Amino acid sequence: TRRNQMLSTAERNSNIWASLLWISGGKLNTDKCFFYWLQPKYTYGTQRVEYESMKKAPVDIHITNPATNTPIKIKRVEPNKARCTLGVMLAPDGNCRIQIQTCQSKASTFIGKVKHSKLSKHAKWTAVTTILEPAINYPLMATLCTQKELKCIDKTLDNFKCHALGLNEHFPSAVLHGPMELGGIGLPTTISRTTTTRLNYFF
Repeated sequence: TRRNQMLSTAERNSNIWASLLWISGGKLNTDKCFFYWLQPKYTYGTQRVEYESMKKAPVDIHITNPATNTPIKIKRVEPNKARCTLGVMLAPDGNCRIQIQTCQSKASTFIGKVKHSKLSKHAKWTAVTTILEPAINYPLMATLCTQKELKCIDKTLDNFKCHALGLNEHFPSAVLHGPMELGGIGLPTTISRTTTTRLNYFF
């Protein structure tokens, strides 16, 4: 069947790659290997195409260790679970939960260290806008995050930006991000930064 052919091809190609690495003096770290099996199904309740879970579509891929000739079972990951790919936490079904959590965690940790440091307010502002924000915005361009999800990141960043600017932490976000022509401060939101990056990428 087509399913068996796909599995056979995936397993064969994986073993060829492992053998080539071994011949050239390297070794594939199977502990870091994983694979997704994407078997689509149409769910009438949600009117969406989803992917079968591991329980509904059990498949395995094995790689033989060229040095010992021992087969090793490769870890399989559910389609809704994200894994890091080129710095982005991507899940085949398109959800952004893990990437948003990663961004929020990174922002909270960075801000916590900078906020309680002896740096001047100007230095704190520079650290967040030149180091933290680019690191957060980079992976978001490749995701399908909603505005609601991106606003969660802004809440974390806005609190610190108000601190660095000498403003009350409850300063209205509408004024903080509003255009200067209308009396706002004009700080771009994560949504606007992400959208701009996507447009620049395609054009």
